[in-house]
Amino acid sequence: MKNTQEGPSVEQQQVTEVLRHYPELRDSLGRAGIGSGVWIEAPHRRVLLEAGQRAPHFPLVVEGQVRVWFPTFDGTELFLYTLRAGDLCAMTALAVLSGEPSRVRAIAETQVRGVCLRGDGFRCLLQNFESFQRRVFVSIARNVSALLTMVEEVTRLDVSTRLSRRLLVDAPVLATTHQELADGLGCSRERVSRLLEAFQTSGWVQLSRGVIRVVDTGALRRAAARHSRSRSDSA
Repeated sequence: MKNTQEGPSVEQQQVTEVLRHYPELRDSLGRAGIGSGVWIEAPHRRVLLEAGQRAPHFPLVVEGQVRVWFPTFDGTELFLYTLRAGDLCAMTALAVLSGEPSRVRAIAETQVRGVCLRGDGFRCLLQNFESFQRRVFVSIARNVSALLTMVEEVTRLDVSTRLSRRLLVDAPVLATTHQELADGLGCSRERVSRLLEAFQTSGWVQLSRGVIRVVDTGALRRAAARHSRSRSDSA
């Protein structure tokens, strides 16, 4: 006898996948809100959000990584943070809640899958799920704190110090380009390249195409601390 029972639809499977990372929305209203969103499957380097875009959709990422950048007035971009599965985008939440255009640019760092909630759907979920609301506000608070730390570093620490700290965060191997590092530090690629070449000459790092290998973490830590005290003492 043939089994005529149908399995879950593609939409049901997608909703279930989202709920694995955002369990606060696990009831009929939450499922409906997710189901009304737009499912995305974006390849590497696809631009998901442009600065200035009005009424941005709110992303719920279930696979991959999205890098969020802040374009400055002089044409450079400051790296703000990376969204991974289960993360919440603080800057997009602020844009949706305020009704203002997006101030950031989001690019798929890897292949990305997830759902984008329309503004009214996001606000509905925020109003009806206290735990989801709390999670969004915690994300905003953490990202604002990180932004303030970035502002402090940019205004008080020299590029060499900030580059040393950036290299130590992902040591021993960073799969990145000089331009991406420069964007994240808010300076020119030429400045970063000169510093990396000096670091390599000193035996602190080894450079190859698209990869930076940290060789001497102790030297980088001493350099970062020394430069930091120097700038602080002269302030």
